[in-house]
Amino acid sequence: MLGINFTDHIPAVERGDVKRKIAMLSADNPVVRMEHWIKLPDGELRCLLWSNRAIFDDAGKIAEIQAIGRDITESKQAEQALRDSEERYRLLVESSPDAILVADTNRKILFANSAAVGLFRAERLDQLIDLDLLDLISPSGRDEVDELIVEILKGKIQPFTERRRLRLDGTEFDSESRGAPFSWDGKVTVLIITRDITGRKQAEAQLRRSQKMEAVGQLTGGIAHDFNNLLAIVLGNAELLGERVDEDDLIEPVIRAATRGAELTQKLLALSHQQPLWPKTFGLNDVIDGMTGVLRRTLSEAIEIKSITAEDLWLVKADESQVENLMLNLVINARNAMLDGGILTIETANAGLDAAQALEIDVAPGNYVTLTITDTGNGMSPDVLEHVLEPFFTTREVGEGSGLGLSMAYGFAQQSGGQLVIKSEVGHGTTVRLYLPQAPQDEDRTETGDTGVRALEARGETVLVVEDEQDMRQIAVSLLHDLGYQVLQADHGAAAIATLKSEPRVDLLLTDLVLPGGMSGSELAQAGKGSHPQINILLMSGYADEDVATDYHGADNIEFLRKPFTKDLLARSVREALDGKEIAI
Repeated sequence: MLGINFTDHIPAVERGDVKRKIAMLSADNPVVRMEHWIKLPDGELRCLLWSNRAIFDDAGKIAEIQAIGRDITESKQAEQALRDSEERYRLLVESSPDAILVADTNRKILFANSAAVGLFRAERLDQLIDLDLLDLISPSGRDEVDELIVEILKGKIQPFTERRRLRLDGTEFDSESRGAPFSWDGKVTVLIITRDITGRKQAEAQLRRSQKMEAVGQLTGGIAHDFNNLLAIVLGNAELLGERVDEDDLIEPVIRAATRGAELTQKLLALSHQQPLWPKTFGLNDVIDGMTGVLRRTLSEAIEIKSITAEDLWLVKADESQVENLMLNLVINARNAMLDGGILTIETANAGLDAAQALEIDVAPGNYVTLTITDTGNGMSPDVLEHVLEPFFTTREVGEGSGLGLSMAYGFAQQSGGQLVIKSEVGHGTTVRLYLPQAPQDEDRTETGDTGVRALEARGETVLVVEDEQDMRQIAVSLLHDLGYQVLQADHGAAAIATLKSEPRVDLLLTDLVLPGGMSGSELAQAGKGSHPQINILLMSGYADEDVATDYHGADNIEFLRKPFTKDLLARSVREALDGKEIAI
């Protein structure tokens, strides 16, 4: 390399810096140290650490420069690898969705990542540094965590464990955390990784609630048919007996008991999402206006009612009678929470929910109409709130409530494609919000026909009753005779088909959904319309899980009658099926 300009072996990007440093040599500064890369003849780049010394002549000018270089390439590569590793570590830690904390042997936090700042609701990172780890634990769990930290410092790794944690703003949340020993600046420390599992816990609670509802549904569905048949026989015969003998003091208690039994069955079906619903298109504001008098009489004078109804409120498509029952139950609950008086607020609003908002309350994204009832009563503790939707759960005295009101409301909301959300705090009252899907925009309000005695009268029509249970069939036949109808009867599908073929005129087929002989009531209805296209169909059943009831209701001259039924309900249902329109109640 003799006779070659040394700077030619220095990469161009460093060449100017090297020349500037060489120019710094002087009598006052005879030695300059520097490091730079050089390119060897074979093209390899190496990094050298140089010590440059100036040799001066008698005139004090630089005569030569002596340079001693040491190859530090491996050291520089190791330093770069360490920097790269630290950067990767920093990226991994900072991009982690889990909160990561490092604490010393005194539990003082030395490090926290960005996720930890957000999870614990700190405004700045320094709010977490030097904080005691136990300050981020719910007081009830601090002794246990303190013992775990001691074990970790001894070298034991703690698996993920669920526990309640505390944020800096004082709120608590469910977390899942694990801990392990960790080396920090050569010292043993505690590494904590934690995540918020509130959403998962809520989903698990929702699943448990659904499983409970499913279990209740299986139970009620199994007994509903036979139980409702029995109630229908009792109720129908009691009504007929009451019209023939003057023994009201003996008969009316039987009717009331049978009616209560039927109502209890429907409550069980409602909370298990299996109650047949008759959706109509209507406005919630109209329901509130229509119930104002009833609600006012339900509340004491010490309770003030405030109504905040939205203008241009969207229509909903739901079972209007169930909405009325739900509202009445919620108002009664609010009344019981405000024994010393207070304010009851009833509010309606339109709510367009995007994917994130819908996920938060576990519904499909879309447009909903909300009915919100808020009281200023005692409120509920978190423990009570956790169980308030469970069937038969109540905080009232024995005999003062069944514990089914909110369960029924929840079941109805779910079955209607909506949701029921409850928020409450001790001393700050309770808010219950019902979400119902917006009705299709091409649907108008459901109109009802005229009411009155003449609207229920028979007009010479013939009804074919198909029911395999003899007592049930007989009571239906007797009630229809009493209403003035011509009545034919059959105990199974084949017999009904034979009757339809032999009779020139049958105006209405009243058939149970479940029949023996391999032909269901819905199949019989289809066969009947094949031979008598203009025949009207009224399906009846005491089963809870007959989807066909809702599917056929109001479609193609097919209506549905739920067992048990009163004489008045039978008269109204038969007339509606024959006339093809609803009769206002």
